[in-house]
Amino acid sequence: MTAKWGIAGTARVGLIVLLFFIIGVARSYVNTFFTALPEPVTTTKVLVGYVKEVKVAGGKQFLTLTSLHARYNDVNLITSSYPRYKLGQVLEVRGDFNGKRFVFPDIRVGCAKKVPLNVWILRVRQSIIDKAAHVLPQPYLGIVMGVVFGIKDALLESTNDLFRDAGIIHMLVASGYNISVLIAFVSSATSFLTRRLRMLVILAFVFFYAALSGFEPPIIRASIMGGATLLAMSVGRQKLSFIWLIYSAILMLLVSPTILSSVSFQLSFAATLAIILFNTRLEKLLVLIPSVIRTDLATTISAQLLTTPIIWWYFGRIQPLSILINSLVLWSVPIVMLFGALCVGISYVYMPIAKLFALVAVMLIDYVLAIARGLSF
Repeated sequence: MTAKWGIAGTARVGLIVLLFFIIGVARSYVNTFFTALPEPVTTTKVLVGYVKEVKVAGGKQFLTLTSLHARYNDVNLITSSYPRYKLGQVLEVRGDFNGKRFVFPDIRVGCAKKVPLNVWILRVRQSIIDKAAHVLPQPYLGIVMGVVFGIKDALLESTNDLFRDAGIIHMLVASGYNISVLIAFVSSATSFLTRRLRMLVILAFVFFYAALSGFEPPIIRASIMGGATLLAMSVGRQKLSFIWLIYSAILMLLVSPTILSSVSFQLSFAATLAIILFNTRLEKLLVLIPSVIRTDLATTISAQLLTTPIIWWYFGRIQPLSILINSLVLWSVPIVMLFGALCVGISYVYMPIAKLFALVAVMLIDYVLAIARGLSF
């Protein structure tokens, strides 16, 4: 493999990276120029768009709308707490607009004959949240939505703060770890298929998972970077995992070169690179650790070897017990994902059985919450 790759292959990758670096620098100058322009004058505008994000706080709703006519980028909107608006809902908004935000405009629920695929995905997400709310109270609803689907719309702010302080916030987003669990489930369920067909099925599930999660930039990065690399490892191509990682990063830089300065991009890249470099060796060193936690512990230590300096540099704080907390709770993620998904899926068919599956997820989440509250500070 090394002989085939050789100096020529390395040089090609180097030239591609240099090209995207130059493109990124050029785009950053363009962004700086437009950022320096004066704020647009507030005018009365009419926008027809679909609800992309909903947050309720302080007796207000904070909406993010995407125009159906592509005349604007995503637009923020502040309105009263009622009536409640839902993901994928088409709204006609009229009011004062300063180029970025409407504040308490007139809103009418509209309709559109043709809507983009994103709208249907958002409506599926809203349906999942509504169904899950019938079998899961808070804070379990928000946690299951985050762990299983990477959906943060139902997550309580207090829960988010607790998981962040405990160093396990990655459990609530579509991270590389969650995607690796999905790949493991699908790979086991499709073991009777040929390798090529199994890869296609796995990629389809990863794409669907990313779609349900909203195709947000961090989720796209986790899906491409973590998913592609872990997929390579899962089908027996471990030696190519580093190259897959590099190509995934290059693909993301091609789409948006400025993400090189993004903290989440740096953390995703560092965590995945660390797992590739150190995970196997650490598992061998931890041979005396019980197998039930050995893999999670090795993965956690590997990822934190490269992510801890980045977290310290940007945020000036780290969770000293993060490795311990992660090793105690990460084993529960696959089980919560399994029973959470079963609970939501069966709730569309027969609610009493869905509640039984929800009970298992709730007990595991109580365990995670107890560890997070007891060891975080």
